[in-house]
Formats: sequence, structure tokens, C-alpha cells
Amino acid sequence: MYTYHFREKKKCKHSSENKRRQRLTRNKRKREEKKHIKRGMITLIQELKQENERLHKEFNVEVSIKERYFTMWRESEKEKDRMKTSKLVFSGLHQRLAKEHGSVKSTEILQIEPGLLQDVEGIAKLGKGRFGTVFLKKFRSSPEAVKYFESCTSSTCKAVENEALFLKQCCHINLPLIYGMNNTRRPFYIVTQF
Repeated sequence: MYTYHFREKKKCKHSSENKRRQRLTRNKRKREEKKHIKRGMITLIQELKQENERLHKEFNVEVSIKERYFTMWRESEKEKDRMKTSKLVFSGLHQRLAKEHGSVKSTEILQIEPGLLQDVEGIAKLGKGRFGTVFLKKFRSSPEAVKYFESCTSSTCKAVENEALFLKQCCHINLPLIYGMNNTRRPFYIVTQF
């Protein structure tokens, strides 16, 4: 029989030494990469902190500006309320004096002829209700809302006058100012602020 003699591999000193060097250099490279990543992360974290501080300062500045603006707005609203209250008191006193002395001037409303109202290009009809329709017209070259009444009877004439007087007596920020009316000839209407 044949006997095979296997040669034992020679353990080369150079190959194991090379592997060890490769492993060491690989580990060294990995450590360097980790250091670079760590440094980059640290600088990134520092930059993010600085950005956060800057944004926080800007936010505080915006909040302080908004607070100042709000306090100024609140003061102006209080002043407006005081002025409205004084106007209401004054108009109430004026109406009371007018009633006591029988003055008719407080109830007079300007009679506006239909020829003084001009059509506005584009928007014509603003809205429609149970008693009439509101159109956008020009009166003295400024746009105004004109409410035309549907029915044209003698009771409507009185209703137009009553509504106009009521609007003239009321003073509120959400109510439009009344400029005049027409209850003498048809069509009956009331001209108010737009």
C-alpha cells in the first residue's frame, strides 16, 4: 500500500506577522474614524446648541415685541372705549336736551335724490333680505351701501323713516353710519356706510 505523507504546512512567520500588522492597522484606522466621528458629533452638538440659543434669543425678542404691541393695542382699545363712552354720554345728553327743548334738528336726516347715486362697476348686489336688497353705489365719489325696500306703500315710507331714525340714534362699532334716505318718492332706500 501506498502511504501518503502529508507535508505539514510550514507556518510562515511572515504570514502571521502580516496578519497581525493588518489587524493592528485596521483597528488603528477604526479608532481614528471613531475619533473623527466623535469630534464631528461634538462640533455638531456645539453648533446645534449655539443655534438653539440664538433661536431662543430671537424668540424672546419676538415675544417681548408682541407683548409690547399687545399692551399698546390694549391701551388704544381702552382709549377708544373711553371716547365711545364719552360720545354716547354726550349724544344721550344731546338727545335728552333736544327732547326737553323740542328741537327737531336731532331727528333730521338728509334726503338723498336718486340722481346723486351712481352705479359701481363689478359688484352690484351685496345682499338680499326679507324687506329689501342692498346694492353697492357711489355717493359723492365714495362707495356706499344702499338698501332698497321691496314694497312701495305709505307704511313702507314710515318704516324707512323709522329705520333711518333708529340707525341715526344707535352708535356702535359694528353698526354702519347712516348718510341719508329717500322716503319721498319711489324707490325708497337708505344710504349707509360701506
